[in-house]
Amino acid sequence: MVNYGFVIDNRKCIGCHACTIACKSEHDIPIGVNRT
Repeated sequence: MVNYGFVIDNRKCIGCHACTIACKSEHDIPIGVNRT
């Protein structure tokens, strides 16, 4: 099984949380729950 991820350049982060939304959508995680 292949695991994929993505790299985030924090210097370019504008705080929009699009990365969080994309991760939650991809992994079917409900709002209010965080994966660590």
